[in-house]
Amino acid sequence: MLRAAGGPRTPAGTAGPSAGDSATLRPGAGRRRQQPAASGNAGRRQLGLRAVRRPARGARPPRRVSARRRYPGGRPLSDARPPATCFRQPLPLRSLAQLGAGLPPGAVPAALPDPGRSSAAACHRGNAQGAAKVSAISRQLRPFPIIVGVPRSGTTLLRFILDAHPQLAIPPETGFLMNEALLHSAASPAELARSLTQLPESAPAWADFALDAATFIQAAAQLPGSAGLPQVLRLFYQLYAARLGKPRSGDKTPGYLQHMQTVAGQLPEARFIHILRDGRDVALSWSQTWFAPEREPELLVQRWAGMITRARRQAHGLPYLELRYDQLLTDPQTQIKRVCEFIELDFHSAMLDYHRGTASRLDEHQARFQSDGQLLVSKQQRLQQQWRTTQPPDTSRLEVWREQLSPAQQAACRRAGGEVLGEFD
Repeated sequence: MLRAAGGPRTPAGTAGPSAGDSATLRPGAGRRRQQPAASGNAGRRQLGLRAVRRPARGARPPRRVSARRRYPGGRPLSDARPPATCFRQPLPLRSLAQLGAGLPPGAVPAALPDPGRSSAAACHRGNAQGAAKVSAISRQLRPFPIIVGVPRSGTTLLRFILDAHPQLAIPPETGFLMNEALLHSAASPAELARSLTQLPESAPAWADFALDAATFIQAAAQLPGSAGLPQVLRLFYQLYAARLGKPRSGDKTPGYLQHMQTVAGQLPEARFIHILRDGRDVALSWSQTWFAPEREPELLVQRWAGMITRARRQAHGLPYLELRYDQLLTDPQTQIKRVCEFIELDFHSAMLDYHRGTASRLDEHQARFQSDGQLLVSKQQRLQQQWRTTQPPDTSRLEVWREQLSPAQQAACRRAGGEVLGEFD
Protein backbone atom coordinates (compact mmCIF):
# COMPACT_ATOMS: atom_id res chain seq x y z
CA MET A 1 0.00 0.00 0.00
CA LEU A 2 1.34 3.40 -0.85
CA ARG A 3 1.42 5.96 1.89
CA ALA A 4 -0.71 9.05 1.62
CA ALA A 5 1.16 11.96 3.14
CA GLY A 6 -1.05 14.61 4.65
CA GLY A 7 -0.81 18.12 5.90
CA PRO A 8 -1.36 21.52 4.35
CA ARG A 9 1.35 22.96 2.14
CA THR A 10 2.53 26.44 1.41
CA PRO A 11 2.30 27.18 -2.34
CA ALA A 12 5.51 26.35 -4.22
CA GLY A 13 8.00 29.15 -4.51
CA THR A 14 6.58 31.07 -1.55
CA ALA A 15 7.45 31.29 2.10
CA GLY A 16 4.96 31.52 4.91
CA PRO A 17 5.21 34.30 7.49
CA SER A 18 7.81 33.68 10.15
CA ALA A 19 7.89 34.79 13.72
CA GLY A 20 10.48 37.39 12.77
CA ASP A 21 8.50 39.01 9.93
CA SER A 22 7.11 42.40 10.76
CA ALA A 23 4.10 42.00 8.48
CA THR A 24 2.79 40.30 5.36
CA LEU A 25 1.25 42.54 2.71
CA ARG A 26 -2.24 41.82 1.48
CA PRO A 27 -2.98 42.09 -2.25
CA GLY A 28 -3.08 45.69 -3.34
CA ALA A 29 -1.46 46.93 -0.17
CA GLY A 30 1.75 48.04 -1.91
CA ARG A 31 0.43 51.54 -2.75
CA ARG A 32 1.74 54.38 -0.62
CA ARG A 33 -0.86 55.66 1.81
CA GLN A 34 -0.86 58.42 4.34
CA GLN A 35 0.14 57.07 7.75
CA PRO A 36 -2.83 57.10 10.15
CA ALA A 37 -2.52 58.35 13.65
CA ALA A 38 -3.21 54.91 15.04
CA SER A 39 -0.20 52.86 16.02
CA GLY A 40 0.54 49.22 16.64
CA ASN A 41 -1.78 46.58 15.18
CA ALA A 42 -4.66 49.05 14.80
CA GLY A 43 -2.53 51.13 12.47
CA ARG A 44 -1.43 48.07 10.56
CA ARG A 45 -5.01 47.03 9.94
CA GLN A 46 -5.80 50.46 8.49
CA LEU A 47 -2.85 50.05 6.12
CA GLY A 48 -4.08 46.63 5.04
CA LEU A 49 -1.30 44.87 6.94
CA ARG A 50 -1.71 41.79 9.06
CA ALA A 51 -1.47 42.13 12.80
CA VAL A 52 1.75 40.92 14.37
CA ARG A 53 1.59 38.48 17.25
CA ARG A 54 4.31 39.55 19.62
CA PRO A 55 5.80 37.34 22.32
CA ALA A 56 4.65 37.92 25.86
CA ARG A 57 6.71 40.30 27.93
CA GLY A 58 9.74 38.53 29.30
CA ALA A 59 9.35 35.60 26.92
CA ARG A 60 12.37 34.42 24.98
CA PRO A 61 12.17 35.61 21.37
CA PRO A 62 12.03 32.88 18.74
CA ARG A 63 15.35 31.86 17.33
CA ARG A 64 15.87 32.87 13.73
CA VAL A 65 18.00 30.64 11.60
CA SER A 66 19.18 31.85 8.25
CA ALA A 67 18.09 29.98 5.15
CA ARG A 68 21.75 29.44 4.29
CA ARG A 69 22.36 27.62 7.55
CA ARG A 70 19.19 25.56 7.38
CA TYR A 71 19.50 24.66 3.72
CA PRO A 72 23.01 25.23 2.35
CA GLY A 73 22.79 25.47 -1.40
CA GLY A 74 19.01 25.71 -1.21
CA ARG A 75 18.57 22.09 -0.09
CA PRO A 76 17.52 20.78 3.32
CA LEU A 77 20.01 19.02 5.52
CA SER A 78 19.64 15.26 5.52
CA ASP A 79 18.89 14.98 9.22
CA ALA A 80 16.17 17.64 9.31
CA ARG A 81 12.53 17.27 8.45
CA PRO A 82 11.94 19.19 5.22
CA PRO A 83 9.47 22.04 5.05
CA ALA A 84 6.20 21.36 3.25
CA THR A 85 7.28 23.29 0.17
CA CYS A 86 10.52 21.41 -0.48
CA PHE A 87 11.02 20.29 -4.07
CA ARG A 88 7.54 21.24 -5.22
CA GLN A 89 8.98 23.91 -7.50
CA PRO A 90 10.35 22.11 -10.59
CA LEU A 91 13.87 22.67 -11.84
CA PRO A 92 14.40 24.17 -15.33
CA LEU A 93 13.28 21.87 -18.12
CA ARG A 94 16.52 22.21 -20.02
CA SER A 95 18.63 21.03 -17.11
CA LEU A 96 16.48 17.95 -16.53
CA ALA A 97 15.82 16.81 -20.05
CA GLN A 98 19.25 17.04 -21.70
CA LEU A 99 20.61 13.79 -20.32
CA GLY A 100 17.71 12.10 -18.57
CA ALA A 101 17.24 8.40 -19.01
CA GLY A 102 14.15 9.55 -20.81
CA LEU A 103 11.33 8.08 -22.77
CA PRO A 104 10.84 8.78 -26.48
CA PRO A 105 9.85 12.40 -27.20
CA GLY A 106 6.35 13.12 -25.99
CA ALA A 107 6.03 9.89 -24.03
CA VAL A 108 4.89 10.17 -20.43
CA PRO A 109 4.84 7.23 -18.00
CA ALA A 110 1.44 6.13 -16.80
CA ALA A 111 0.33 7.52 -13.46
CA LEU A 112 0.64 5.33 -10.40
CA PRO A 113 -2.52 3.48 -9.42
CA ASP A 114 -4.59 5.02 -6.67
CA PRO A 115 -3.64 3.08 -3.53
CA GLY A 116 -6.79 4.08 -1.74
CA ARG A 117 -7.05 5.51 1.73
CA SER A 118 -4.40 4.21 4.09
CA SER A 119 -4.80 3.72 7.80
CA ALA A 120 -2.53 5.27 10.39
CA ALA A 121 -1.02 1.86 11.13
CA ALA A 122 -0.01 1.42 7.50
CA CYS A 123 0.91 5.00 6.71
CA HIS A 124 4.61 4.23 6.22
CA ARG A 125 4.24 1.53 3.59
CA GLY A 126 4.41 4.00 0.75
CA ASN A 127 3.83 7.59 -0.22
CA ALA A 128 1.11 7.99 -2.82
CA GLN A 129 0.88 11.73 -2.42
CA GLY A 130 4.60 12.10 -2.94
CA ALA A 131 4.40 10.05 -6.12
CA ALA A 132 1.40 12.01 -7.36
CA LYS A 133 3.11 15.34 -6.76
CA VAL A 134 6.27 14.56 -8.68
CA SER A 135 6.71 17.55 -10.95
CA ALA A 136 5.63 17.46 -14.58
CA ILE A 137 9.29 17.72 -15.51
CA SER A 138 10.28 14.57 -13.64
CA ARG A 139 7.45 12.68 -15.33
CA GLN A 140 9.24 13.23 -18.64
CA LEU A 141 11.97 10.95 -17.30
CA ARG A 142 11.73 7.27 -16.59
CA PRO A 143 11.33 6.46 -12.90
CA PHE A 144 14.74 5.91 -11.36
CA PRO A 145 14.64 3.29 -8.56
CA ILE A 146 16.87 3.91 -5.56
CA ILE A 147 17.14 1.16 -2.96
CA VAL A 148 17.73 2.38 0.59
CA GLY A 149 17.71 0.83 4.03
CA VAL A 150 19.56 0.28 7.26
CA PRO A 151 22.67 -1.86 6.59
CA ARG A 152 22.04 -5.61 6.60
CA SER A 153 18.35 -5.17 5.84
CA GLY A 154 18.34 -6.86 2.42
CA THR A 155 19.35 -3.99 0.15
CA THR A 156 21.87 -6.17 -1.71
CA LEU A 157 19.27 -8.90 -2.20
CA LEU A 158 16.81 -6.40 -3.64
CA ARG A 159 19.52 -4.93 -5.84
CA PHE A 160 20.18 -8.28 -7.50
CA ILE A 161 16.47 -9.01 -7.89
CA LEU A 162 15.95 -5.77 -9.81
CA ASP A 163 19.25 -6.11 -11.64
CA ALA A 164 18.14 -9.52 -12.96
CA HIS A 165 15.55 -7.74 -15.12
CA PRO A 166 16.80 -7.56 -18.72
CA GLN A 167 16.03 -3.84 -18.91
CA LEU A 168 17.44 -2.61 -15.59
CA ALA A 169 21.00 -2.33 -14.27
CA ILE A 170 21.72 -1.53 -10.62
CA PRO A 171 25.38 -0.74 -9.87
CA PRO A 172 27.16 -1.39 -6.58
CA GLU A 173 26.85 1.35 -3.97
CA THR A 174 27.74 4.77 -5.34
CA GLY A 175 27.46 7.18 -2.42
CA PHE A 176 27.96 10.12 -4.78
CA LEU A 177 25.56 12.36 -2.89
CA MET A 178 26.49 11.47 0.67
CA ASN A 179 28.40 14.75 0.86
CA GLU A 180 26.86 16.88 -1.85
CA ALA A 181 28.72 20.02 -0.74
CA LEU A 182 31.98 18.56 -2.06
CA LEU A 183 30.61 18.70 -5.61
CA HIS A 184 29.54 22.35 -5.62
CA SER A 185 33.07 23.65 -6.19
CA ALA A 186 33.37 21.93 -9.58
CA ALA A 187 33.47 24.51 -12.37
CA SER A 188 32.53 22.30 -15.33
CA PRO A 189 30.81 19.00 -16.17
CA ALA A 190 34.20 17.35 -16.71
CA GLU A 191 35.37 18.52 -13.29
CA LEU A 192 32.17 17.17 -11.75
CA ALA A 193 32.77 13.81 -13.40
CA ARG A 194 36.34 13.74 -12.11
CA SER A 195 35.06 14.44 -8.60
CA LEU A 196 32.59 11.55 -8.81
CA THR A 197 35.39 9.12 -9.64
CA GLN A 198 37.06 10.08 -6.35
CA LEU A 199 34.07 9.55 -4.06
CA PRO A 200 33.50 8.66 -1.29
CA GLU A 201 36.55 10.56 -0.09
CA SER A 202 37.29 8.07 2.68
CA ALA A 203 37.34 5.06 0.31
CA PRO A 204 36.60 5.74 -3.39
CA ALA A 205 34.26 3.18 -4.95
CA TRP A 206 34.98 3.81 -8.64
CA ALA A 207 36.78 0.47 -9.12
CA ASP A 208 33.48 -1.36 -8.47
CA PHE A 209 31.82 0.03 -11.61
CA ALA A 210 34.28 -1.34 -14.20
CA LEU A 211 34.09 1.95 -16.11
CA ASP A 212 37.07 3.81 -17.48
CA ALA A 213 37.34 7.09 -15.58
CA ALA A 214 38.95 8.92 -18.52
CA THR A 215 36.10 7.89 -20.83
CA PHE A 216 33.52 9.14 -18.34
CA ILE A 217 35.31 12.46 -17.90
CA GLN A 218 35.65 12.91 -21.67
CA ALA A 219 31.96 12.17 -22.17
CA ALA A 220 31.08 14.72 -19.50
CA ALA A 221 33.25 17.29 -21.27
CA GLN A 222 30.95 16.96 -24.29
CA LEU A 223 27.95 18.13 -22.28
CA PRO A 224 26.82 21.76 -22.58
CA GLY A 225 28.70 24.09 -20.26
CA SER A 226 25.45 24.77 -18.42
CA ALA A 227 25.09 21.09 -17.48
CA GLY A 228 25.22 20.45 -13.77
CA LEU A 229 25.31 17.57 -11.33
CA PRO A 230 21.98 15.98 -12.43
CA GLN A 231 23.21 15.63 -16.02
CA VAL A 232 26.58 14.22 -14.98
CA LEU A 233 24.92 11.72 -12.65
CA ARG A 234 22.57 10.58 -15.41
CA LEU A 235 25.55 10.21 -17.73
CA PHE A 236 27.24 7.88 -15.25
CA TYR A 237 24.15 5.70 -14.85
CA GLN A 238 23.65 5.57 -18.62
CA LEU A 239 27.24 4.48 -19.20
CA TYR A 240 26.95 1.80 -16.53
CA ALA A 241 23.69 0.42 -17.96
CA ALA A 242 25.12 0.53 -21.49
CA ARG A 243 28.09 -1.58 -20.37
CA LEU A 244 25.58 -4.31 -19.49
CA GLY A 245 23.46 -3.75 -22.59
CA LYS A 246 20.46 -2.42 -20.66
CA PRO A 247 18.38 0.73 -21.26
CA ARG A 248 17.59 1.68 -17.65
CA SER A 249 19.53 2.05 -14.46
CA GLY A 250 18.98 2.64 -10.76
CA ASP A 251 20.95 2.87 -7.54
CA LYS A 252 21.44 0.94 -4.34
CA THR A 253 23.09 2.99 -1.62
CA PRO A 254 21.80 2.18 1.88
CA GLY A 255 23.25 5.44 3.19
CA TYR A 256 20.89 7.46 1.01
CA LEU A 257 18.25 6.52 3.58
CA GLN A 258 19.36 9.65 5.45
CA HIS A 259 19.79 11.78 2.31
CA MET A 260 16.60 11.20 0.32
CA GLN A 261 15.67 14.87 0.06
CA THR A 262 19.17 15.72 -1.19
CA VAL A 263 19.03 12.94 -3.80
CA ALA A 264 15.55 13.99 -4.94
CA GLY A 265 16.81 17.55 -5.31
CA GLN A 266 19.31 16.36 -7.91
CA LEU A 267 17.28 13.52 -9.46
CA PRO A 268 13.55 14.35 -9.30
CA GLU A 269 12.79 11.13 -11.16
CA ALA A 270 14.04 9.11 -8.17
CA ARG A 271 11.64 6.63 -6.56
CA PHE A 272 12.82 5.38 -3.21
CA ILE A 273 12.36 1.75 -2.19
CA HIS A 274 13.00 1.32 1.52
CA ILE A 275 13.48 -2.30 2.54
CA LEU A 276 12.95 -3.01 6.25
CA ARG A 277 14.05 -6.00 8.29
CA ASP A 278 13.42 -6.90 11.92
CA GLY A 279 15.86 -4.78 13.91
CA ARG A 280 16.97 -7.71 16.05
CA ASP A 281 18.03 -9.71 13.00
CA VAL A 282 19.65 -6.59 11.58
CA ALA A 283 21.63 -6.13 14.80
CA LEU A 284 22.92 -9.71 14.81
CA SER A 285 24.02 -9.47 11.19
CA TRP A 286 25.37 -5.92 11.41
CA SER A 287 27.49 -6.67 14.47
CA GLN A 288 29.50 -9.22 12.47
CA THR A 289 30.57 -6.78 9.74
CA TRP A 290 33.70 -4.67 9.42
CA PHE A 291 31.59 -1.50 9.30
CA ALA A 292 29.48 -2.08 12.42
CA PRO A 293 29.30 1.12 14.52
CA GLU A 294 28.43 -0.89 17.65
CA ARG A 295 28.65 -4.49 18.84
CA GLU A 296 25.91 -4.65 21.46
CA PRO A 297 22.56 -5.73 19.90
CA GLU A 298 20.43 -3.24 21.84
CA LEU A 299 22.63 -0.32 20.73
CA LEU A 300 22.33 -1.38 17.10
CA VAL A 301 18.56 -1.79 17.47
CA GLN A 302 18.36 1.72 18.91
CA ARG A 303 20.35 3.05 15.95
CA TRP A 304 18.16 1.05 13.54
CA ALA A 305 14.94 2.50 14.97
CA GLY A 306 16.29 6.05 14.85
CA MET A 307 17.36 5.72 11.22
CA ILE A 308 13.94 4.43 10.19
CA THR A 309 12.14 7.19 12.08
CA ARG A 310 14.26 9.91 10.46
CA ALA A 311 13.87 8.32 7.04
CA ARG A 312 10.09 8.32 7.30
CA ARG A 313 10.16 12.01 8.11
CA GLN A 314 12.38 12.65 5.12
CA ALA A 315 10.06 10.68 2.86
CA HIS A 316 7.40 13.37 3.27
CA GLY A 317 6.45 14.52 -0.23
CA LEU A 318 8.62 11.97 -2.05
CA PRO A 319 7.73 8.89 -4.14
CA TYR A 320 8.55 6.32 -1.48
CA LEU A 321 7.67 2.65 -0.99
CA GLU A 322 8.37 0.43 2.00
CA LEU A 323 9.07 -3.26 1.50
CA ARG A 324 9.36 -5.85 4.27
CA TYR A 325 12.32 -8.22 4.04
CA ASP A 326 10.37 -11.08 5.58
CA GLN A 327 7.55 -10.68 3.05
CA LEU A 328 10.05 -10.55 0.19
CA LEU A 329 11.44 -13.92 1.28
CA THR A 330 8.11 -15.64 1.94
CA ASP A 331 6.16 -14.25 -1.03
CA PRO A 332 8.74 -12.93 -3.49
CA GLN A 333 6.58 -12.72 -6.60
CA THR A 334 3.90 -10.57 -4.98
CA GLN A 335 6.43 -8.21 -3.44
CA ILE A 336 8.54 -7.93 -6.59
CA LYS A 337 5.43 -7.06 -8.58
CA ARG A 338 4.66 -4.29 -6.09
CA VAL A 339 8.10 -2.83 -6.69
CA CYS A 340 7.79 -3.20 -10.47
CA GLU A 341 4.48 -1.35 -10.43
CA PHE A 342 6.01 1.41 -8.33
CA ILE A 343 8.92 1.99 -10.73
CA GLU A 344 6.82 1.38 -13.87
CA LEU A 345 8.67 -1.73 -14.99
CA ASP A 346 7.04 -4.89 -16.31
CA PHE A 347 7.58 -7.92 -14.09
CA HIS A 348 9.96 -10.50 -15.56
CA SER A 349 10.34 -14.09 -14.37
CA ALA A 350 14.14 -13.72 -14.37
CA MET A 351 13.75 -11.63 -11.23
CA LEU A 352 12.72 -14.76 -9.31
CA ASP A 353 15.90 -16.54 -10.44
CA TYR A 354 18.18 -13.63 -9.58
CA HIS A 355 20.67 -15.89 -7.77
CA ARG A 356 21.74 -17.56 -11.03
CA GLY A 357 23.66 -14.46 -12.11
CA THR A 358 24.65 -13.05 -8.75
CA ALA A 359 28.15 -14.54 -8.60
CA SER A 360 29.31 -12.70 -11.71
CA ARG A 361 27.78 -9.45 -10.49
CA LEU A 362 29.43 -9.79 -7.08
CA ASP A 363 32.75 -10.14 -8.83
CA GLU A 364 32.56 -6.41 -9.57
CA HIS A 365 33.18 -5.66 -5.91
CA GLN A 366 36.81 -4.75 -5.39
CA ALA A 367 38.95 -4.12 -2.34
CA ARG A 368 38.42 -0.69 -0.79
CA PHE A 369 41.35 1.52 0.12
CA GLN A 370 41.34 4.64 2.22
CA SER A 371 42.57 7.92 0.76
CA ASP A 372 45.97 7.33 2.42
CA GLY A 373 46.35 3.98 0.65
CA GLN A 374 45.55 1.79 3.66
CA LEU A 375 43.36 -1.24 2.99
CA LEU A 376 39.87 -0.73 4.42
CA VAL A 377 38.27 -4.02 3.37
CA SER A 378 39.46 -6.78 1.06
CA LYS A 379 37.52 -8.16 -1.86
CA GLN A 380 37.28 -11.52 -0.09
CA GLN A 381 35.74 -9.90 2.98
CA ARG A 382 33.12 -8.20 0.86
CA LEU A 383 32.25 -11.44 -0.92
CA GLN A 384 31.95 -13.33 2.36
CA GLN A 385 29.41 -10.83 3.64
CA GLN A 386 27.20 -11.17 0.56
CA TRP A 387 27.54 -14.82 -0.45
CA ARG A 388 23.97 -15.61 0.61
CA THR A 389 22.67 -13.64 -2.38
CA THR A 390 24.07 -16.39 -4.62
CA GLN A 391 21.48 -18.77 -3.13
CA PRO A 392 17.67 -18.87 -3.46
CA PRO A 393 15.71 -17.03 -0.73
CA ASP A 394 16.27 -18.71 2.63
CA THR A 395 13.39 -18.23 5.06
CA SER A 396 15.38 -19.93 7.82
CA ARG A 397 17.19 -16.60 8.20
CA LEU A 398 14.02 -15.00 9.54
CA GLU A 399 13.76 -14.36 13.29
CA VAL A 400 17.12 -15.90 14.11
CA TRP A 401 17.18 -13.51 17.06
CA ARG A 402 14.80 -15.82 18.93
CA GLU A 403 17.59 -18.39 19.22
CA GLN A 404 20.67 -16.18 19.32
CA LEU A 405 19.60 -13.48 21.79
CA SER A 406 19.22 -14.21 25.48
CA PRO A 407 15.94 -13.24 27.22
CA ALA A 408 17.72 -10.26 28.78
CA GLN A 409 19.03 -9.13 25.40
CA GLN A 410 15.60 -9.53 23.84
CA ALA A 411 14.06 -7.35 26.53
CA ALA A 412 16.77 -4.72 26.06
CA CYS A 413 16.17 -4.71 22.32
CA ARG A 414 12.43 -4.22 22.80
CA ARG A 415 13.08 -1.18 24.95
CA ALA A 416 15.63 0.19 22.49
CA GLY A 417 13.46 -0.39 19.41
CA GLY A 418 10.26 1.09 20.80
CA GLU A 419 7.26 1.42 18.51
CA VAL A 420 9.30 0.80 15.36
CA LEU A 421 10.38 -2.63 16.56
CA GLY A 422 6.82 -3.28 17.69
CA GLU A 423 5.78 -3.32 14.02
CA PHE A 424 7.65 -6.62 13.69
CA ASP A 425 6.10 -8.40 16.70
